[in-house]
Amino acid sequence: MYNTVVTHPEGCRISPQQHLGHGAPYSSDSMQSVHFPRAELIEYDRQRYVTRKLLGHLERGVLVRANQEGIFIKRLCQSRVFWSGLGDGSSQYGSMPGKLQRDSVVKIFDTGRFFQALQLYQEGQIPAPDPSVTLCFGEELNDLSSAKSKLIIVQVRCVNSQQNS
Repeated sequence: MYNTVVTHPEGCRISPQQHLGHGAPYSSDSMQSVHFPRAELIEYDRQRYVTRKLLGHLERGVLVRANQEGIFIKRLCQSRVFWSGLGDGSSQYGSMPGKLQRDSVVKIFDTGRFFQALQLYQEGQIPAPDPSVTLCFGEELNDLSSAKSKLIIVQVRCVNSQQNS
């Protein structure tokens, strides 16, 4: 498990630790780099092997950026990436899993919808909204209860939304 705060105004690239080189296509010179932990740290041989293989398909990673409107993501890697959060296409105030298409920018967290849900929660109408987005790399994410059994999971949350909930 790894925890980091992204402070770069252009956002971050989440990818394996392979260095793409300065100025290389898809390099992250203008963004903060966030790397997955190395597969060598995994205790079980089979899980380490499968994770290492999956990391090979994540080389280009994903680009993540946040602003007042929400959190946006762009998938560059070969591997499938699934997400769950209060973004475009979700049910009204719940989290519905979605699949990221390559090279498309997707709003995976909508700040306005979060604050609407927070207001309804304060009025006792709905459960507390989740200020985080879950990303699952290489495996389908049917619901958040299955997230713990996945190889690579990333949780993204806006610090501003977390402070307000």
